[in-house]
Amino acid sequence: MIQAPRLLAFGALFLLLGAASLSCGKKGPPIVPGSVVPEAVTDLEAAPHGKNVSLAWTKPRKNTDGTLAADISGFVVLRGEVPPSAKGDKCECEHQAVGRFDLDDPKPGEVEGNRIRFVDRGGGLYPGGLPHGRTYSYQVAAVTKRDYKGKASKAAVVTLSLPPGPPSGLSAAPGEDTAALEWTPPPAEAGRAPISGYLVFRTSEKEAREIQVSPEPVREPAFTDLHLSPGLRYTYSVAAVAGARAPWHASERSASVSVVTIDKTPPSPPQSLKAEAAAGRVRLSWSPSPEEDTAGYRLYRGDEAGGRSRKIATASAGQTSYEDKTARPGVTYVYTITAFDRAQPPNESPPSSPAKVSVRKKELKIGN
Repeated sequence: MIQAPRLLAFGALFLLLGAASLSCGKKGPPIVPGSVVPEAVTDLEAAPHGKNVSLAWTKPRKNTDGTLAADISGFVVLRGEVPPSAKGDKCECEHQAVGRFDLDDPKPGEVEGNRIRFVDRGGGLYPGGLPHGRTYSYQVAAVTKRDYKGKASKAAVVTLSLPPGPPSGLSAAPGEDTAALEWTPPPAEAGRAPISGYLVFRTSEKEAREIQVSPEPVREPAFTDLHLSPGLRYTYSVAAVAGARAPWHASERSASVSVVTIDKTPPSPPQSLKAEAAAGRVRLSWSPSPEEDTAGYRLYRGDEAGGRSRKIATASAGQTSYEDKTARPGVTYVYTITAFDRAQPPNESPPSSPAKVSVRKKELKIGN
């Protein structure tokens, strides 16, 4: 028989062991806050871009313990300067934080899916942009919403050489819906990056902002811009670029050149021309041509005998009537009207359907 004191002691020991078992379960050692952080970025790229360096990388998918990296709030960008004595791509230099990229407010960078882009414009030590002729080393590290920093990426090293010089002698020859551009390549200079192609840029009255016409650099110093609107002014500039892929190491722009495409398309002829005879004159009216570039109308008059029509008046674009005060009694006239546009020289439409009217001495007979 177990005595009561021994039974109580045994029960207390059992409860203590049970409590310890429930509190620990199958869990491992306690996790130190901040020890589980996003994995390092593995594909950091750096490319020169004028006085800036463009960076691109992919957001890590996992944490260092293999769990999903779901709480990344941004990235810290670190930069170091590689000394001239360094060998290879290794940077035996100290990296300092030069920027913070927040996923919720990515400017001045951008986010496309899991792909992130950021431009180091110097700032701080270099407010006017990064100095040329130096080699820079970059690292990035993810930062969590609790402000724990992940592992830094391997360094991406880039030399910021001088960009190519700007092209010169840009010229443009207009077509009806094309503009043929030619320019002179910049001379090769020591210390400047070699040219790999050219980017063509355009503005116009119908485009809200400048656009890059050539999606990829063109290899030759010539380019034909297609599918333009006739009679519209376009302004072009060109930049020389270095590098094998975007973001390009671009030169300053060439001097711009403007060109007006050749408009060979006339307005449609006016409709519903009517001629009404009155005492000593003939009143003409018509429906306007619908084209926006209609500049005016030309009125022609011939006689019933089939004589050649001659122009008797020019009307403005907003005008839809005219009085011919030179009509002579006793004559039958045939009137036509054309529309012309603002092109130089103007394009004139075919004549409208004719309107015929007879002017007599004592009474007027109107005919069509």
